[in-house]
Amino acid sequence: MRVMLLETQLDTDPTSDRTEHRFLREFFENFGDLDFIAKQIHSRADLEKFLTHARGRRRFDVVHIVAHGKAGRRGTAIGLTDGESLDMRRGDVQRMFSGLKVDALLLSCCQLGKERAIMTQVLRLSGVAAMLSYSDDVTDYQAFLIEALFYHLACGYYRGERSDLDWREVYERVKFGVDYLGIDDGKHPLVDPLLVAAFSEDLP
Repeated sequence: MRVMLLETQLDTDPTSDRTEHRFLREFFENFGDLDFIAKQIHSRADLEKFLTHARGRRRFDVVHIVAHGKAGRRGTAIGLTDGESLDMRRGDVQRMFSGLKVDALLLSCCQLGKERAIMTQVLRLSGVAAMLSYSDDVTDYQAFLIEALFYHLACGYYRGERSDLDWREVYERVKFGVDYLGIDDGKHPLVDPLLVAAFSEDLP
């Protein structure tokens, strides 16, 4: 399994330790031969560079982007370092994800998942099998727990053997676990989940 984490600087304080790559690096040490690459993305140029790398010869299983996100009447955007914003409604921004040689795209960004039409369009352009994001604001605590559960099911061990669950089954089990463990504090976490997914097999 190969995972590429692309993470923006979440706090303006350069000494801030608010980061996910340290947590995941230690977490993945339990996974044996998993290949983990973590890079910082401070600008659109950074994101484009590493997405280009993800199109290279060696296929990644997951590209995981950690950034601020927002959705609503004023726009749907990924927020990068120093306030730079990528409007996900724009065709040129969506095309940055085209032709990715990855199985799953995980956007760990608040609110982006509520814009299902945008998720579907990025899914179609990227050619990935599954795309996941959050439908509302998510805390660091929630994100770490949800994403640890996701990687446990997708890349770890299940019933003593290396996981062979498909992406839909991984997602359904994560969704159930998030509800059962009380990670999602919404009123109807199974009907209106915090983590949402779209699958290429469902595209018209």
